[in-house]
Amino acid sequence: MRWWFHTPVRLDHPLPREWFWQGLAQLAFSLALLVVMLAFLAWVVHRMLRALPAAPTQARAILDERYARGELTREQYLAMRRDLERSD
Repeated sequence: MRWWFHTPVRLDHPLPREWFWQGLAQLAFSLALLVVMLAFLAWVVHRMLRALPAAPTQARAILDERYARGELTREQYLAMRRDLERSD
């Protein structure tokens, strides 16, 4: 008879039932980490896009044309431009 038949049963390794819960916990942690990373990436992209200067509106284009034609003084132009920028 061989020697391993006489040794007690060793349970120092996890049982299959414990493997399932460990795998499930690892999956949940990985998914939570992925969600946090994607949320952070979306936040960064949102901040970067918000920091871009806005394209001139049609009202701003008309104001620029009127100033270029000489219909407005510099003070009138700057005052109207400030009003348009505040309304955006």
